[in-house]
Amino acid sequence: MKRTILSLCFLSLFLTSAFLFLIYEKKDVFDEDAKKYICIANSGFFYWNSIHEGIKAADREMGSYTKWVEFNRYDTEEQIRQLKKTNYLDLDGVITVGEPYSEQLNEVLKEISDRGIPIALIDTDSPDSGRDYYIGTDNYEAGRLAAQTIAEQTGGICEALVIVSRLTYANQNERYKGFSDAASEYENMKVVSIIEAEGDKLTMQEQLAKTFEQFPSVNAIFCAESASARRLGPFLETLQKTDLTIVGFDRSDATLRFVQDGFYAATIAQSSYDIGYEAVSCLNSWEQGAPPETVYTDVVCITQENVNDFLSSPKEKK
Repeated sequence: MKRTILSLCFLSLFLTSAFLFLIYEKKDVFDEDAKKYICIANSGFFYWNSIHEGIKAADREMGSYTKWVEFNRYDTEEQIRQLKKTNYLDLDGVITVGEPYSEQLNEVLKEISDRGIPIALIDTDSPDSGRDYYIGTDNYEAGRLAAQTIAEQTGGICEALVIVSRLTYANQNERYKGFSDAASEYENMKVVSIIEAEGDKLTMQEQLAKTFEQFPSVNAIFCAESASARRLGPFLETLQKTDLTIVGFDRSDATLRFVQDGFYAATIAQSSYDIGYEAVSCLNSWEQGAPPETVYTDVVCITQENVNDFLSSPKEKK
């Protein structure tokens, strides 16, 4: 029994040491006075990889160091676990994703802020979290841009579907509201159905099939998140539905190819590289007394006319 307890103690000590080693490189790798940050963000997809590239570029330029830690998409519990680990680290700032509907996440962020550590939220804002900065897309305006693009393509005569993962996700809810408000400005344009696909291909396909039966006059679709934009095209091809006006979200290779082929009218792309770059820049300016602020990065409407510029340039440039 004693041997088992000792083994567990040694294992715990080893894992703690390994974690701290992974968080920071050896002291001789960078200046001891360098600002040290951690970014706890979603994993996978071009969008998040591009944010990481922006963070690394800012670190190189500003002499800071940011550890990148990933959690599965929308796994708020894991995000909170990773944030709580920062209690044991000597940090100059935290970058992470906000979620205004999560009281538990906001409490953890407030605890970090109360320790005097500045917080930069990316992708989704949570103003009541005690954060110092929000850097990301104005999601409401992105939704408006999608609606205006569809209105131009359809002459404002439109029955539209909106696909989200869940409307309880703040950023997608804001995009839907922007789309819906813009659509209401056109006499003959309306949203007839919202599909919450949970980012799952089969769920999206099942709900789409039912929706097409219920609303056969649907002539437009807005994908308010990237997963549905990537997966929608192949499914519509199997249904031989090639007469819809489709606007996707973000700039995955699959989505850009559908824009290039003319199957999608457009996709609304976020400036993800700039989000990462500006997050580090804000944290670097915090000690200089820079006031808390919201930094809205640009969104771009990618159409068949300009899609080749994005296909030929896999990395965004600041």
